[in-house]
Amino acid sequence: MVEPSPFILIIEDDEVIARFIEVELQYEGYQVQVRADGMAGLLAARSTPTPDLIILDRMLPQLDGLEICRRLRQTSRIPIIMLSAKVTVEDRVTGLNAGA
Repeated sequence: MVEPSPFILIIEDDEVIARFIEVELQYEGYQVQVRADGMAGLLAARSTPTPDLIILDRMLPQLDGLEICRRLRQTSRIPIIMLSAKVTVEDRVTGLNAGA
């Protein structure tokens, strides 16, 4: 029996960035789903099948990446990689403290 490929959820509102990540991950054999706003991303993260990894933009419409991370950490240990244009050490620490 063949084991299914890992499932990665991308929550990113920039279509170009999201598409680039999606294509590259699919090329490497991953199952990929993309959501373009925070609320849709949170719902997808909580649905079945559960993602094996979430790639999460920090600045999103409807619900920002930090809030998504905080809410998911209340019930889940899904690994989260946070993408951000913010570059200060404080911004990085804030993301890590939220659970990324």
